[in-house]
Amino acid sequence: MLLKIKLFFLKFLIAFLKQIKSEFGEKGTSMSFESDSNVQKVATTYADDCVNWVKENSTGSIEYQDRNIIAIEGFLDDLSKYYQKNTMPLERLDTFSKMFGFYIGEVYRRNHAGVNWGYLTINGNKQYALGRKASSGAHFCPITKVKKRVMEGPEENVLVYYRALVENKI
Repeated sequence: MLLKIKLFFLKFLIAFLKQIKSEFGEKGTSMSFESDSNVQKVATTYADDCVNWVKENSTGSIEYQDRNIIAIEGFLDDLSKYYQKNTMPLERLDTFSKMFGFYIGEVYRRNHAGVNWGYLTINGNKQYALGRKASSGAHFCPITKVKKRVMEGPEENVLVYYRALVENKI
């Protein structure tokens, strides 16, 4: 069983790296990360909104703990099923993506030291991201991941994504 889990994570990591390669290209890609305290304020607000949303829309509650990503994946699965069957305005999808994405990022930031919120700029396009202060450090974009999870379905599972981040100490 442990071997199957390790193979699953290895396949996930390979797919993740291929996705990054296809999205950002290999050569000539300009990428930089800049920490920004204003993004931290935005992240805190959206993450707190997520905590309140869960309390108001379910029988449970969440805190800023790794174990709560399981619940978030469940909400995103429901949201994805809804999205597949119904039309959803882009603004609403973006709001859900930010709310759940910033929550996931805040859980990681609060429980796994060394990352800050800021902007990841890739070929001139900025997006919210968590990263290390060193420009050569790893970066990840949980808001983008949540949006893909809703739009593309279970193959973009955020629990698997989060576990890979923790396991690899991104």
